[in-house]
Amino acid sequence: MQTPLIYAKTAAGQDEIRSRSDHLTRPMRNLLLCVDGKRALAELEALVQASGAPSDSLQQLLQLGLIVATTPLPPAVPPVPGVEAAADRARDMAGPDTLEPLDAVFGSAAAPTGDYAELYARMNALVSEHLSLLKAYGLQLKIEQCNSVEQLRSLIPDLEAALDKAVGRERARAYLAGL
Repeated sequence: MQTPLIYAKTAAGQDEIRSRSDHLTRPMRNLLLCVDGKRALAELEALVQASGAPSDSLQQLLQLGLIVATTPLPPAVPPVPGVEAAADRARDMAGPDTLEPLDAVFGSAAAPTGDYAELYARMNALVSEHLSLLKAYGLQLKIEQCNSVEQLRSLIPDLEAALDKAVGRERARAYLAGL
């Protein structure tokens, strides 16, 4: 069985989203924004039809070097049964939950570290994996407009709020602690 191809933005595609250079029509730009390295051809073709972009939009984006076809990464190792439940129980015993800033909850050591590309990729992955298409679109647009680690970090409260609604406060904090 052949592995289906997925499509991801190239560095040029990320630059195009950030710069808004007017080389793309709005439907084409919206489609480019939805290319996240997780969606297969069939899903992107459905987005082409829904967005009003030309039927050959994906081919145009490929020819322009804004996206690239690749194979998906292997699935993540499944969690060890009981470990997440034990961590949840430990957090529950620690006291009431609040929506304090991440530095106050986890300490400054848990604040996102690393370079721009790593933080960008991790934030985009969280958005793509856990949020609905509509909510993901808005946050991905904000992420794409960031040019520095500091700008990406400034989006963490928005990401935390969206993840909180989608997966619950504890899981959202656990995901964000891994940034």
